[in-house]
Amino acid sequence: PAGILGTGATVFTSIGYMPKSNTVLKSYPNPCNQKTVLNFDISTPDNIAIQLFDLKGSLVAVIYNGTLTAATYQFEVNLTHLPTGIYTLQLQGSQLYGIQKIMVIK
Repeated sequence: PAGILGTGATVFTSIGYMPKSNTVLKSYPNPCNQKTVLNFDISTPDNIAIQLFDLKGSLVAVIYNGTLTAATYQFEVNLTHLPTGIYTLQLQGSQLYGIQKIMVIK
């Protein structure tokens, strides 16, 4: 029923571990057509997975999966194979987590 949680309550839609730090994951342009560019910083070396999901939660592409050193990174992501829609970019490591929605318009 509406109103049970009250104002300002947080509703969790998934259960998992709580990351030690959030990572700001930015993409531009957004909305995009052919490609988008991801920017993010890593403060300590970590095993990183960057994945692209559709709104159903299906994995569409693995952008990167490997070890990165502490640095500022920029990844260009080719989107020419994707139809128009909204997608979620997810960056995950043992010490961090970042998520960014992108809109692809053809």
